[in-house]
Amino acid sequence: MPQTLPAASSTSSPPVLRKNTKESAALRATAALRQETQLALGDSAVSVPTRQDGRTPLRNTYLIELSLIEPDPDQPRQFFDEADIRELAASIKARGIRSPLTVRWRPDTQRYRLVDGERRYRAAPIAGLERVPSLTLSPSSVLDCQFGNSSNSLLKVSPPSFNNSQSHISLCL
Repeated sequence: MPQTLPAASSTSSPPVLRKNTKESAALRATAALRQETQLALGDSAVSVPTRQDGRTPLRNTYLIELSLIEPDPDQPRQFFDEADIRELAASIKARGIRSPLTVRWRPDTQRYRLVDGERRYRAAPIAGLERVPSLTLSPSSVLDCQFGNSSNSLLKVSPPSFNNSQSHISLCL
């Protein structure tokens, strides 16, 4: 039974535990363990700030199975260096995919069409992933991405000049 201090007045107040008793130590320990830490505890633990101001969850971002994603047949970049893909796969295996792929839903095929991130898409199965983080575009934003997809492909590691010229030609058509 916990030891309590005598009441200071005749009013009924909750009992106060004496300091340096097993019961008070157990209560303090329990209270301390209930508090959320803001420190990362090892490699796998993630620190979560207690204050969430300025943070908004993204809409249309999902983990999508690779089997539901198809590459874009009109991808302007036709050459993908296998050594670079394997290097990217090793990085993905060690760190995960940091930027989501961009996809759009195709009702006619019942699959997602890849808009951006084909190198990550090719590296993901090599890294052993079955699902990848993906931003799903709304139909109105698909047209906005067509030029972005072509220009992003030109900014990546330089493919052979033939593929580069093909990309420029497809941008103009």
